[in-house]
Amino acid sequence: MPGIVGLFTKRPRADAENELRAMLESVCHEVFYVSGTWIDEAQGIYVGWVAREGSFGDRMPLHNESREVTLCFSGEVERRRFSMTGTGCNGFITTKRQILFTLQPKQRQS
Repeated sequence: MPGIVGLFTKRPRADAENELRAMLESVCHEVFYVSGTWIDEAQGIYVGWVAREGSFGDRMPLHNESREVTLCFSGEVERRRFSMTGTGCNGFITTKRQILFTLQPKQRQS
């Protein structure tokens, strides 16, 4: 069944990866599923996902251009109307790039 698994831990990487792999195996039981992992060892973040091949949730994670924001999700994206004044992005969120754009850190005013 598609989904996200993960853990936040200070355990050694090898132990955390073994646990992550076991979690993935418990949800990845169809030949048409794809899976992957993303790890930030310094932060102790271990994330895995299972998705239907070719779905919106396939090919995770998503990163913004500066790689400050990383997003992993499972499932499909509901088309929601949005408006972002001054960005040229008005209409429906339909692409992964548009999702990341909405998550960009705001520029700090000095």
